[in-house]
This record gives sequence, structure tokens and C-alpha cells, in this order.
Amino acid sequence: MTTIAYKDGVMAADSQTDWFYRETVDIKIQKKHGVMVGSCGNTGDGKKFRDWILNKGDKPELKDKFSALVVRNGRVTQYDSCLVPMRSEKYTAIGSGAAFAIAAMDCGKNAIEAVRIAKRRDISTGGRIRTIKTK
Repeated sequence: MTTIAYKDGVMAADSQTDWFYRETVDIKIQKKHGVMVGSCGNTGDGKKFRDWILNKGDKPELKDKFSALVVRNGRVTQYDSCLVPMRSEKYTAIGSGAAFAIAAMDCGKNAIEAVRIAKRRDISTGGRIRTIKTK
């Protein structure tokens, strides 16, 4: 799957896909007009979701294995495939390495360090770490 972490205005994500464990050019995280979006799960659903949030597109129908983080005006909202918005803590993570990343941030690590730690422990997290910032 993937690991996407958010803390203190920084969203970080790995770049690995489950397709033969290769790095991908897929955009797991994106920022537009001050809104940050990160998605994991089905790649096509991630694109549909980002288009919906960032470009005011049509509300997409998504598959079961999907989750996303949206940061708007410093507020963190988490979504699953049902598209029901759930408020989140000031820092959080989604994806297969989320538990490792959240534990790392609980111990004072930033979002980038949290994804780096998840890469060491989660077989489905890997590749380069990409980041976007609120400012």
C-alpha cells in the first residue's frame, strides 16, 4: 500500500507501488490553492479523489481499499472509500505503515522521519520520500 504522514504543515509520502515493488511516478500527495491531499489504495481512485477535492470535480465512486488525508486551513480530515469526512488529530498517518509513522510522531519525529521509519518496518512502504508543505 503506502505510508502518508502529516505533521506541522508537512505531508510526506513514500513512492513505492505494490506492482513488483517498484518506485512509481504516481502522485500520492498533491497541493493546490493551499489544500494538501494525500491518498493511498487504488491509484485510479486516488486520482479521482484528488480531482474531486482540488478541482471541484464530480463526487467519485471509490473501491473499498482507499483512504485519504486532506489538510485545509490547518485542519486535518481523513476520508475512506465512503467519502465520509472524519476530523483527525493535528498529526496523523494513513496506509499500511501508518501505525509505525504515528508511533514515530508520538515520539517527536516529524512527518518525513515518520515515513522513513515506516519504510524500515513495513514491506509495502519504500522508494524515495516526497514532501509538500503548507507554506
